Parts: sequence; structure tokens; C-alpha cells
Amino acid sequence: MNPSEPTTRYWRSLNDLEQTSEFKEMMSKEFPEGAEEGITTTSRRRFLQLMGASVALASATSCRFEKENLLPQANRKASDVPGKPKSFATIYNEGGFATGLMLTSFDGHPTKVEGNPNHSASLGATTAIAQAATLGLYDPDRSREVASYTDGNETDASIEAFKAAVVAKIIAAKASGGAGLGFIAEATASPSELRMRKAMQASFPKSRWLTYSPVANNNEVAGCNLAFGVSARPYVSMANAKVIVALDDDFLSEGPSAVRLSKEVSAHRKPEGKWMSRIYSAESNFSITGGFADHRKPVRSSDIAGFVHSLNEALAGAHSDDKFIAAIVEDVKNFSGSVVFTCGAHQPAEVHAHVAAMNSKFAGDHVKYYPAAVVGDSMQATSEFIDAMNSGKISNLVMFGGNPVYDMPANFKFADALANVATTTHVSLYRDETSKKCNWHVAQSHSFEHWCDGASPDGLVAIGQPLINPIFNTTSHIELMSVMIGENASSKDIVQATQSFSDDDLHAGYIKGSASRAMAVGAPKSLPKLSSLSNDFELRFMPSFALGDGRHANMGWLQELPDPMTKLTWDNAALISFKTAEAKGIKHGSMIKLTTAAGTLDVAAYLMPGHADNAITLALGYGRTSAGHVAGLDDDEVNSVGFDSYKLRGSDEMNIAAVKVEVTSAMHLLATTQDHFAIDAIGRKGMEDRLPSLVREGTLDQYTANRDFAKKAPDFWDKDDSLFLERDELKTPAHRWGMAIDLSSCTGCGTCTIACQSENNIAVVGKTEVLRGREMAWIRMDRYFLGTAENPTAINQPVGCQHCELAPCESVCPVAATVHSSEGLNDMVYNRCIGTRYCSNNCPYKVRRFNFFNYNEDTELVGNEVMKMVNNPDVTVRSRGVMEKCSMCVQRIERVRIDSRNEDRDLHIEDGEIKMACEQACPSNAIVFGDIDDEDSRVSKAQANNRAYKLLAELNNKPRVSYLARVRNPSPLLVEAQSEEVVSHG
Repeated sequence: MNPSEPTTRYWRSLNDLEQTSEFKEMMSKEFPEGAEEGITTTSRRRFLQLMGASVALASATSCRFEKENLLPQANRKASDVPGKPKSFATIYNEGGFATGLMLTSFDGHPTKVEGNPNHSASLGATTAIAQAATLGLYDPDRSREVASYTDGNETDASIEAFKAAVVAKIIAAKASGGAGLGFIAEATASPSELRMRKAMQASFPKSRWLTYSPVANNNEVAGCNLAFGVSARPYVSMANAKVIVALDDDFLSEGPSAVRLSKEVSAHRKPEGKWMSRIYSAESNFSITGGFADHRKPVRSSDIAGFVHSLNEALAGAHSDDKFIAAIVEDVKNFSGSVVFTCGAHQPAEVHAHVAAMNSKFAGDHVKYYPAAVVGDSMQATSEFIDAMNSGKISNLVMFGGNPVYDMPANFKFADALANVATTTHVSLYRDETSKKCNWHVAQSHSFEHWCDGASPDGLVAIGQPLINPIFNTTSHIELMSVMIGENASSKDIVQATQSFSDDDLHAGYIKGSASRAMAVGAPKSLPKLSSLSNDFELRFMPSFALGDGRHANMGWLQELPDPMTKLTWDNAALISFKTAEAKGIKHGSMIKLTTAAGTLDVAAYLMPGHADNAITLALGYGRTSAGHVAGLDDDEVNSVGFDSYKLRGSDEMNIAAVKVEVTSAMHLLATTQDHFAIDAIGRKGMEDRLPSLVREGTLDQYTANRDFAKKAPDFWDKDDSLFLERDELKTPAHRWGMAIDLSSCTGCGTCTIACQSENNIAVVGKTEVLRGREMAWIRMDRYFLGTAENPTAINQPVGCQHCELAPCESVCPVAATVHSSEGLNDMVYNRCIGTRYCSNNCPYKVRRFNFFNYNEDTELVGNEVMKMVNNPDVTVRSRGVMEKCSMCVQRIERVRIDSRNEDRDLHIEDGEIKMACEQACPSNAIVFGDIDDEDSRVSKAQANNRAYKLLAELNNKPRVSYLARVRNPSPLLVEAQSEEVVSHG
């Protein structure tokens, strides 16, 4: 089959599209490989590494988990009930900006991250990275104390020894104004850290400072300078935007406003509302935003400037033969004042300037400007700082965070420059690549272990309170800075000296009235000329969807989280279009040699549908050599995960580089989950005409003409049929739990998957096991394409246990390990399960997961005990040979039930009082849980919606989960290019 030919069925991958023999073979097997396969010395060793076990770690003398004699708490607050969780407001700084969080804490240690509903940047939701923050807190690979390095040999030391050897010299340098001192820090919006840096500069006026972050949004600020002559950053609101044009910008996934924008956009993507927004996306790589858009156009990143130039000319009245541009222009005319243009942070400042000018003319008050924050130094300033290191002008260097040996531009050769500095110190969470090139390493506290503050993009200041005392002998940046200027203040004292806050502010999670005022930027000035780059072949660097710039590489949850569009785990790859790969003779998984002005790298190729031609996209953040036992640790012979794309990144081409591509004969196994647990398609050809589709979608016009379009397939069974006595009127349960998932809102971001993993103690299995189809995630985020491989549309669908009324898994279990509760939940009794896997064989939705190994046994090793603290104590930690799957967070149901009983509410539970982990974390409000017997509940109304349907309803399983069909709002000028038929995937 030619992938370029149009098709009327959904497909998961190129193998599915072409119906290759490999795909058919995989579909024919329930479990690709038996449990006894692959148990070798090598795989066992890697398994131990993934759990954080090592000889060095096991024998660590710095572990503070010593034997203690516990005494009963004689004086306990009435509100402190052992085993009952509490929630505390705090923050999480990512990319320099702060997001408000609510942390669930059991008996003094945090276990689960939620969004703060009162915070402007989170609005109650989170990102996948924030969800995994507790895993980072309890990572056994985290640095536990100070270390010194002599000739490459590492020696554990103490903070007192460091102060005597290094801090004393820094304090003594005050006499000379700090001559010879150098400091490197990352860009931040934290008022306290910025205040301490100013205090440091005042104490050492002759010292040199460098602000460097490997992934920075400096071009946004530079674009505002070009357009308006002010140092500002755009703040986009999409709550009432009728038309959104994304220019190489994945605003639903990247940047500090991604959660907020997801909520704002999804609110107007439902056809039942007064109006639906329309989204256009022109981009190089297929992103979450591109998949969510009504129209998407593949455009190389370097050609976005030319696209913006053509768009500007068309908006000025020139005729355009590009139908995509013509459609945008038509909508701009019709909705001027409610049109928002967004631009990718990696685009040049000139493009940002023109986008700012377009927003000034057409966006109204949907785009405001706030004082620039989190701005790093220029590449010129960075180069000058490194020159000072090489020339000996810096003799004592302290780096607060970051990992410049790993992520500095390759042409700067930062590691070589570091060797020319007499005394070097790195303050960081891990003994990483930079620490091991220094003389001293200082263990940094996790943000949940000390007081801190931060600001969101609108300037709202929030306070981060510690949820736990430092687990190891660590310190924070601001505390160490305080020591260096001779104050020796605690983190709390520093934050209180910076911000005046009350207990009410701590409870709310932010300081009321602290947000900045929007700036008056005036009319745009004369704008620079736009021109596309002339690269014959371009390489675009992007931060990893899950790992960011690489600092989260050692978090197994994130490594195993499939990328929303590629479904790739435990790797990055060179994403390339089908057409370009065919022209160059590149196959999926081929190793190709990429050469830029900065360096050369061999990397695996991934044939990506919808990718722009003559371009490659490569994620940053992989190829770590000193990340830990999950992502790579040369000292313990743990291979790196993925490919170090920083080796190709030069100071003149930080975002888009010209690249030469050579094909090698080697191949690389890529662990993608896109074809795993595919719902059986045997006999599909003869059934498609009568069976409903798994994903259903249509246009707004189709919905207007036929509101029941999603129910085109007949319901074969009466809704009230049931074999369960619990459904008899005489035995009506107190509640009937159910769920609804709106595909019009779901962006496929995967946050629900990580939230479920954190809440339910789901194990990480590693790349080898993922390749065998043994990943354990309870929520599978299916991604389907429709159309040609060159430019398909995409739709995402989260699938977990459907909690069927007539569950086929229950009837085949020989030991009644899977049973039906009186309230309609399909429960798993883990201590009954004997691992026959009959239930999984009989499940048509393929949502059950089997523990082939005891993935948690190594938490018992010395040094790994801290790993236990990440687990939710309300949920059983499963062992080998047990089947598991979504439980509808039954522990949350029971927790609220107990509270209602204690409050004498006769077990009455208000709608919305119980939130599933996936529901609570979802940035787009796509998931609703509740009592379907309550006609006024959100879930009942959702399941009664015209767009609601059940998966495989013809099987009469009667799922408790309903899906609401996705509705797109295409432009009338482009609708003829799309199929108007609602297609099916049986």
C-alpha cells in the first residue's frame, strides 16, 4: 500500500497504514512474548539499575535512614489523624516560572501532586512533569551530601569542609570587590533568588555573572523590543478568542502557560456552546497543538518567516493562491478583534516582532504585555564569560543549578574552559556531568524541602512551603548565597525578608494582589524584513516533551511516558517525513549521521507522519552520562538513554541548524507503544459497515445537521438489560459510578497517564520490557491518524478499564479475582489473582496489565528505602504474577465515603466531591467522574449528550465509560479538502 494514497480509515502507525506482516503478526498475539523469555543476566542487571540499585548506592554511608526508637505522640493536634492525608499549597518552578500546586501529604511526607485551583497558571491542573515531581524528590540517585573531586576521584565530604575550603575564600574576596569570582545561574522569576543575586553582586561588584538556560524564550522578549521598543513578554488569553493561529508553536504543551491555555481553549471546543473557536497550525513537526487544530499545514521552521510574510501581504489585501492563508485571512476579516496569533519560542526575534504587530492589529485585548522576566544572557555575553574562564580571569567559579557541561553550545567547549579555572563548584540535585568536572559538588535541596517563592508569567507571586524536612544533607541556592555574603539565613527567613505574606496567602497558595500590571506598548515600530533561511536541509532542536532540557531524565515515569504523537519511549529520534526519508533511502529505525557546524552525531531515524519535508526534528535532553541509574551513568556502566543532541547545537544555531544527513547501515530498536494493545481488528473488513468506530468525529456542520451523528451505528441491546442482582430495584446501590471523556477537549497530553501512575503506584518496566509490549500504564493514550502520511489529521483517545456492567473478564476468572461491586466498579482483588491472564484474553478493550516481574522488590535494598516514600499508602503495591488495571481510584471514593459518614451525611456525596486522579490533573477538563444515577450530575449530563457513545457497544458489555465524539470547526474555504464522511475504525 502506498502511504501517500488517501484512506478512509484511522491508522496508528505506518505499519498499520501499510498493514505490514509485522503488524499483522503482532495483532494476532495477546502477549508478544512469554513471561519466561528475556530473563537473562543482562536484562536482570538493567532491571536492578532502573530501580536505582548499585554497589555504590547500596554501601552509601551517607544514608540517613538509621534505626530509630519510635515513641507515641503524646500531644497531637485534633486535626492530625494518622493515615489521613492533608493538602498543602506550594509551587513548582519549571523553566524559571512558578506553577501553583496542592500537595497531598500522608503523615508528613508528600505523595501526590495536584494543581492549585486558585493559581492563575495552573487553575487546578498540572503538567506531566509536575506530576512526576514527587518521584524526583524520592529519587535514590539524588545527591546526598557534599563531594570533592581530585584528579577525577570522588570523595564524600561535608558542608563544613566546603565552607572552610571554598566559602571562606569567597568571603575573603570581599576585600577586593570579588575580583576573580564567577557565578553562573539559570534564569528565574523567583523574587527571593533574584534579591539574593543582587545582594551577591553588591557584595562582590567586580565578580562576573552569567545567566544561562539551555532552553530560553529570549526571542519573545527580543521581538517585543523590535516591535515596540520595550522589554516585555506577551501574555496571551484564549478564553474568548474566536480564531487562533499557531505559527510553529505548540502552545498546548510547551511554555509556562500551557496548562492555562489548554483550559481556555478547550472551553470553546464544544459544539453545544454559543460558539466554537477555530484553530490553525503551521508547523514543522506534528505537535499536540497541530493534532488539536482544525487545520494544519506542514511548514519547515525556517520557512515560517516566509509564511508570515505571505500572510502579512494577504492581510494587507494581496491575493494569495495558498488556500490555507486565504482561509486565515477570511477569518481575520470576520473576527477581527478576537484573533490571536502565537509564535514558537524558537522562532527568530524578527518573526516574533511581526507576530506582535499582527496581534496589535487583530487580537484586541486578548494579548497583553508584561515586564520581561526569566531572560538569559545573550550568546555574545556567554562567549565572553567563557573567554574569561579560559584566560584565567575567573579563578573561583560557582554554578547554581543547571548543567552547562552537558547543555552548553558544543562550540563553546565548556568542559575545557572549566579545567582552566582553579576552583570550581556546582550546586545541583545530582552529581551530574558538570559536578564531576568540578572540584566541589554541593547537594541541592528539592523545592519541596525548603522555602522558596516564584512568579507566574503574569507576575503573580506565590510562596513555596516545604512539605518535608530535607531527606539528605542538602541546601538551597538562596541559603548558600546567604552564607557567601555572611548572613547565614534560613530559606524561610530569606523568603520572608523578600515577601510580606500572611497565613491566608500560604493557604491560598499565592500572594493576593501581587500580579503585575499589563504594560502599554504603543503602536508597532518599523519592522525588520522577513526572509526564510536558505538551508537545503534543516535540523530543529526542541525540548523533550517529557524530559524538558534533560534535567528530568532520571525520572522513570517520564522516560516511559509515550510521546503524544510519536508514542516513543526511552529514546529520542530524528523525526523525518515519509517523503524525505524515501528520497534519502532512510528506513524507520535506521541510524543516520547528522553533521552541523557544531558537531556530528549518529541518531536513529523515525518516520513521522505530517512532518515537513527536507527537515529533521530532534529532541533535547537525552544521551546523559551522569544522570543516574535510570537515564545513564558511566561510572556504574549504565548506558545512556537516547542520543545527546546538544553535540549538534552551536551558539549561532541554537534552535534551527543547517544539517548534512548521511545514511549508515546500522539499525536501532525504537520502543514505541503506538501499536501495543491494539483492539483486535480481525474480521474488520466485513464488520466496518455495521460496527461503531472507536473514535468518532465530525464537523460542526455535520453536528448542526444531525446532532446524533455519533450514534450512526445501532445499539443492539436495551440499556436496562443486566445479569446483576445489584441492579434490581430492591437492591439499588447508593451510587452508580461512571465516567465521560470528551474527545473534543482531550489534547492527548498524557498528563492523565502520569497522574494515574503516581496515584496508583504503577511500576516502571524499562525499554526492554516496553519493546515486548509489557508497559504497565493503566491509561493508554491511543493516537489515530486519518489521511495520507504526508499530512494526516490526528485524534487522541484515553482508554482505561471501561468498568463494564456485563464485564467479560469476570466470567472467565477461575478464582474470582476480578469482581463487580454493588456500585458498578470492576474491582481487582490482588491477593486472589493467580496470573492466568484469562481476563486479559477476554477483555476486548485490552486495558489489563500483567506484572511479569516484581518491579518493586529492589526498594528493600540499602539506600533504596527512600523509593518507598513515593507510593500512595492507600493503594496496594502489587507483586509479580498479578493482573492489574484502572480501579476508578476506588481509594478516593472510599476516602470521601468515610468523611461523609463521619460528618453524618448519610453517605450523601455531592457531585464533584470525588475527583479521579486523571480527572483532577487533566489540563483540558476532558474527563468527568460521578454518579450516573444523579440526573443533575456532570457525568449524567455528559452521558446523555447527543455526542456520547460507548466503545464496542455491540458486544453488550455495557461500559460505565462514555466518550463524547470530537467535533471540528473547519473553515468553509478548506472543508472541501477534507472528507465530509464520518469514518470508522472497527
